[in-house]
Amino acid sequence: MDGQQYQNVLFLQRLVVPPRIPHLSGRPNRIGSCKPPKERNPDSDAPTFWNCEFAPHSLHRRDMRRVLLWLICLGIGFLPGCAMHRSVSKSLVEKRAREKEARAAALEWLALVDAGDYAPAYAMEPARLRAGTTEEQFVRSMEGRRAPFGRVLSRSFIGAAYTRKLTGSPDGRYESILFRTSFENKKLAAERVILSYESGGWRVVDYRLY
Repeated sequence: MDGQQYQNVLFLQRLVVPPRIPHLSGRPNRIGSCKPPKERNPDSDAPTFWNCEFAPHSLHRRDMRRVLLWLICLGIGFLPGCAMHRSVSKSLVEKRAREKEARAAALEWLALVDAGDYAPAYAMEPARLRAGTTEEQFVRSMEGRRAPFGRVLSRSFIGAAYTRKLTGSPDGRYESILFRTSFENKKLAAERVILSYESGGWRVVDYRLY
């Protein structure tokens, strides 16, 4: 082997196994250990290599355990947030469904009042209110409060509010529906229909006209 070939072998050797600094304590490092090559025979053409021993499988398992532990911790951290998100989404869906049912019942009742059909509107009130007010009293009340405004020109939904308490009424499930209404004799007005969920449906317990 001439000098040029020997230099090429040394260069390849450094690429495959770079020289390592011996550990100060004399113990092998965590990855592996390297021993210096035996004294080279000057008459031999065989290249010399460092005698290194590595433990890649042990390192691989350790890293995998760390990654797995990190993923588990990350998943546990996301669980409360996911549960909260599902709870909020469910509450929002229930709120929209409740408002939709109550608003439909309010519009049905208002359509009867707009047409002057006060007797059917009275029948849509809960039994506990009908027990304290006769149909004739209800009709006279609506004729004095609602009839003077004339026919409805437009009515648009503004918003709704849910509550468990209502002044002068027992605790329950109440939905207050607000509309912006234009009447023949009052161009800009507001109507509030308060409903209570009783007997399997929404029933009107109060009507206010502003």
